[in-house]
Order: sequence, then C-alpha cells, then structure tokens
Amino acid sequence: MKHHNPHILEGSLTKGVITLSTPIIFSMFFQSLLNIVDTFWLGRLGAEAVAAVSVSWPIIFIVIALASGVSIGCNALVAKYYGAKDLASANQAAENSIWLGAFLALFLTIIGFFVSPSLFRFIGVQGEVYKLALIYTDIIFVGTAFVFLMFILGAILRGEGDTKTAMKIAIGINVVNFVLDPVLIFLAGWGVAGAAVATVIANILGLVAFLVFFQTHEWFRLRFRGVDFNLKQIKDILFIGVPASLRNVSNAIGTFFITKIIAGYGAAAVAAYGIGFRLDSLGVLPVVAISSAAVTMVGQNFGAGNYQRAKNSGWISSGLGLVLLGVIGMLTFIFAPWLINIFTGEKEVIDIGSTFLRIRTPGLVFSAVIMTLSAAFQAFHKSHYSFILTLLRVISMIVMAYWFNDLFGLSGVWWAVTVSSIILAVAITVWYALYQPKEVEEKPENLL
Repeated sequence: MKHHNPHILEGSLTKGVITLSTPIIFSMFFQSLLNIVDTFWLGRLGAEAVAAVSVSWPIIFIVIALASGVSIGCNALVAKYYGAKDLASANQAAENSIWLGAFLALFLTIIGFFVSPSLFRFIGVQGEVYKLALIYTDIIFVGTAFVFLMFILGAILRGEGDTKTAMKIAIGINVVNFVLDPVLIFLAGWGVAGAAVATVIANILGLVAFLVFFQTHEWFRLRFRGVDFNLKQIKDILFIGVPASLRNVSNAIGTFFITKIIAGYGAAAVAAYGIGFRLDSLGVLPVVAISSAAVTMVGQNFGAGNYQRAKNSGWISSGLGLVLLGVIGMLTFIFAPWLINIFTGEKEVIDIGSTFLRIRTPGLVFSAVIMTLSAAFQAFHKSHYSFILTLLRVISMIVMAYWFNDLFGLSGVWWAVTVSSIILAVAITVWYALYQPKEVEEKPENLL
C-alpha cells in the first residue's frame, strides 16, 4: 500500500498539511485561471462582455455546487478507508462516487439549460448582457459533466494523499485554455462564445488525462461493466456530500441575490463585482487547498482511530489559513485599484471594484476559518454542522444586503457580505471547539 505523505498519520501535522496542500494550491490556481483568463480577454471587448460572464457564474455555480457534493463525500470516504487500510472499500467508494456523480451531473446540466433564462430575468439582466449571458451559459453547461467527473477523480487521488497528479493535469488544462481563448474570441470572432468553447475543450482534455492516468493506478480502475453498487456507501456519500453541497448551493444563492441587488446599479457595477469576485476566489485558493488537505488529514486519521490527531489537523489547517489570508488580504487592500485595472481600463469599474475588494478584506481573512473547519467537519461525516451555520449566514447576509443597501447604497451591500462572514467564522470556531470525535486520545501530538 503506497503512502504518498509520511506526515499524514504520524509526525508533524503542520508539515502534513503544507506538503499535501502545496500541489493543490497550484492545481486550483490553474483551474481558477480558466475564469481569470476568460475575464482578462473579454475585458478587451467591453463591460457588457464581462458583465455577461459575471451574471452567468452564480447560476453555473449553483449547478456545480449541487453536483460537487458527490466529490466531497468521495474524498471523505476514500480518505477514511485508506487510513484504515481497507483498499477494497476505498475502491468501491470511488467507483460508486463516479457513477453517482455522472448521473447527477447529467440531470442537473439539463435543468440548467431550462432554468437559466428565467433566472437571468429574475436578476434583472436585459439587452445585450442577457443575450451574451445565455450564449455563455448554454455552452458551459455542455461541458459541465466533464468538470464534475474531474472533481470526483481528483477527490479519489486526494483521499489517498496524492495531490500532485491533479496539479499536473490542471496546468495542462490551463495551457490549452490560455492558447485557445484569444484564438476563438478574437481570431475566430466568436467573442463570449469563444471563451466558453475554449473552457469546454480544455476541460474535456483534462478529463481524458485523468482517465488515462487511472488505467495504471495502483488500487483503483474505473470499470464500465460489472460495477459493484453498494447502497450503504451511496448513502454515506450522500450523507456527507448533500449537506456540503447544499452549503455550496446556499452560498451560490446568496451570491445570486447579491448580484440581483448590484444589477440595479448598471453594467459597470456588475462587471466590477464579477472581477472582484474572481480576484476574491483567486485569493482564497491557498486556503481552499489547505481545506482539501484537511479532509485527507482528518479523514485518514479518523479512519485510523487517531481521533485527537484528526481534530488537531483541523485546528492547524485553520491557523495556517488565517496567516495566509491575512497576508493576501493586506496586499489586496493596498493594491486593489491595480488589481482591477488588470482586467479593465474603465474608471467607473475600477472605482467600484476597488471599494468592494477593500471592504471585503476582513471577511476574506475570516473565510479561512470557515473553509478549513467546514472541511474538518466533512471528514468527520458531520458536514450538516457547517451547512446549518452557512444557511443562517446566507439568510442574514441577504437580509443585511437589502437593509444596508437602503441605508448606505452599494457600499452597504459589500459590508453585508463581510459582516456575515465574520459572524459565521466565530460560530463555526465555537462549534468545532465543542465537538468531540468519538474518543479523545490523551497522548500529546506533534503540532509543529
């Protein structure tokens, strides 16, 4: 049985989290560059093109969030079985996750085609932005199933502690997208549609790379015949994944309503929010990676019966995330106008986007706690804990956004997002401190 990281089950927790998360950081960085590169090139077409993609992503993310729960459940289960050295069950969990994810992805993609026009109208999108947004989402939905399957295949590898393979594939995907974007947007003259087609092609090639790799994998190979469906495992995957998925959906719905409010301020405000949101997403990538590493660390130790080490893995992950986002938040606050200017030269968009980034900074820093401790709860098969808190946070954010918008205008909306994040961070910290995973070992752990 191959061990990809000697620090997962013994030794320094800090080294374990860092060595696991570093390849994931690069992997997710390159994955996020798909959207960043799209926004960069579309910014050359004008605010309407950027606004179209900006209003599209809350809707696309709702669909992705619904299906992503399967990969979250897969990651937690594979890590648990791998930590317990039960490779047969790990293989079965991986196989069940893939077929469950494929079915769910297809179902949700079809729904996405039919509901997106109504959702755009509900937000208040009109004219050229509405037309371009529909073109973009329709093409992206064609390739959504490929993204879902890559999520699950990557989750299988993370569960066993291999975080380098997904990084290499993500780099390849981004290179393809980087080359195709200007070709299809400008040379072919496809505009927004070209950006979407480039993304889909890159994701298809990424999935092919994953499938080729798994043909020679040590303990798991994808079968198309004689699949051993295990209802108990499917139930466990859903038990872990559904609350985590609903948590992501809750966040997406929150973003959806925030976008609806912002749409009332015009295309420049929507474009600024879209650029700021992507920069925000890029900024939290190191902590998203740490959170993924936390699922593996907590999950494998949980499966091995190292309950105190499992819980401490969550604390260490949270602390590392806070330090990283503290630095990133400070740099974002200082260089906000320059960051927005990378994507557009329009002064109104730069001014609005800079204000958003600066007000968002405290919430960005505290999101490290939310993401890492939520990941730890997922690994403990308690993802419904973080879902409950996230749902309350989203409800409060929406209420505050409408209220603060009336009182303070657009800046009030940004403050609602930040304040709700800080409240959730405090709440989840208290809950995690009170939680005891089964038995607690008395022996001290090597945290550093």
